[in-house]
Amino acid sequence: MARHEKLIAGVLGIVFNTEGQVLLTKRYEPEVPHEHSKWQLPGGALEHGEHPEDTLKREIKEELGLGGEIISPGPIIRSVVSESEKQLTHLIMFAYIIRLLDMATIDISNDPQATEFDWFNIDSLGEMETLPLVPGIVKEAKNRLSLIEKQNV
Repeated sequence: MARHEKLIAGVLGIVFNTEGQVLLTKRYEPEVPHEHSKWQLPGGALEHGEHPEDTLKREIKEELGLGGEIISPGPIIRSVVSESEKQLTHLIMFAYIIRLLDMATIDISNDPQATEFDWFNIDSLGEMETLPLVPGIVKEAKNRLSLIEKQNV
């Protein structure tokens, strides 16, 4: 039996609050057991012809119910390949540091793939059940944010 190859490009938003905690949502996808009930960064897949920044704005509006502003000069890019008996999947993620327009009004009720959201200390991510790329992306984003803040002083 031949395996199918699939390429998926996704975009994530990394949001930090004033205490330096990161916003994560809990994934609801029971048909994908290795991802179900794991903490993730908000975001989603690119649609055909869409620019990653436009995808991010659309996904943040859909998943969190409000707008956001990209504050990083470019994305953090991660690539991972997974395989099963039937499929070889290549996932490319573009993660941007963003500022939400009103963090007090986050609303995930319109996102069928999220059951809850919360703010987490970066040091606790290694002990949590997150999707695999989350801790590394968040740590790099925190380092980049520190550099951005130093440049703006």
